[in-house]
Amino acid sequence: MPGDRALGLDHPENYIAWAERAPEAIRAVCTKKAAKNYSDNVSLLVYLNISDFGARHQEVVNSFQDATRPAKDKFKEVWILWKNRTYRVWPTVANEAGA
Repeated sequence: MPGDRALGLDHPENYIAWAERAPEAIRAVCTKKAAKNYSDNVSLLVYLNISDFGARHQEVVNSFQDATRPAKDKFKEVWILWKNRTYRVWPTVANEAGA
């Protein structure tokens, strides 16, 4: 509907599309950061700035480990900040997101 975006509204099919693109966006950032050769003692925090309004939420969370794999051996820890929550993805620990 015209004007929805101006009001801050969007359509559910867009939320799904954003959620589906999240892993490739995370992977691209991790690949770029890993290529910079930071010190071994540096942790990486990836800020995921998408809103899925609940659409495919768990699928996005489940993608974190694979999507951050390019950075896992280049950083002490890899974290994702999404929706005011941090997910420690690497190193993995039992009972944590990404484990």
